[in-house]
Amino acid sequence: MTKQNPFECSAITKGIELELTNHCLFNCKTCERKKQKDFGFMDFKTFSKTINFIKSGNYKEIFLSGLGDIFLYDKLFKIIDYLFEKLPSIKVVIPTKGQSITPEHLKKIKTLQKNNFSIIPSFSVYSLNEKTYQFLTGGNLKDFYKTIEQAKQLKLNYTFEFLITSYNINELKKFKSWAKSLNINNYGLSLVHNWNESMAKNKHEEFFSEKVNKFLKKRKKNEICEVFHHPYIFINWKGNIHLCSIDSIKKTGFLGNVLKDSFQTILKQKKQLNYEKTCHKCFYYQYSNL
Repeated sequence: MTKQNPFECSAITKGIELELTNHCLFNCKTCERKKQKDFGFMDFKTFSKTINFIKSGNYKEIFLSGLGDIFLYDKLFKIIDYLFEKLPSIKVVIPTKGQSITPEHLKKIKTLQKNNFSIIPSFSVYSLNEKTYQFLTGGNLKDFYKTIEQAKQLKLNYTFEFLITSYNINELKKFKSWAKSLNINNYGLSLVHNWNESMAKNKHEEFFSEKVNKFLKKRKKNEICEVFHHPYIFINWKGNIHLCSIDSIKKTGFLGNVLKDSFQTILKQKKQLNYEKTCHKCFYYQYSNL
């Protein structure tokens, strides 16, 4: 595995984030999806239009994520095969908390990697303490460990991400030691503590100033969120295009839909957005202005 910057503040990719579904078995404390009322799975027509959209923008990376768990999508690998058929050089990153992913899923990913396609699962974890993990996600930490062991046995190429919250900031050393024990240098750390506005403003600012700043030395404040500096967009399961996945809930940065709008139209819409008005409640934006 290639060694990357061990700290990545933002979970946002510089490419496109694509949501195949917003269904999920977890109930994470920080997740915005609990504010959603409309749930579903992306159909093939919308996905094929999305491929054309990606070509138009000459994107190099797809983040298969959104506000759901893509491993609940029953035709996931037919979709992925079609994606690589149309865009064989695309880089695909799949964030997962390792709960719904099965040994069969892992084997299929391994086969794609053997065939020289760039597809990387990124296993994210909220805590290495069983009670804290269950409290933050509703999931079982033992299931996560089991998935990691299966990936290790397959010699899968994968990454790790530790999701920093006010509940687990003191676990960073433990996480780094655990990753080192697995011979993993390729990991990231992402601030997700205040998604869903779960922390009071004064606590939010205190958390940044006293506990997080020392971990942000390798990122400039104006680079905390790639939304502002790159042609990043979020496409939800309906094909609706938003500034980011969080904004898909708030709908203040709606840009269009892949079924009817061109890439050029979407970029024009994005350039006209008032970020201060659109993003003022987001903690990434707030931090860049502290």
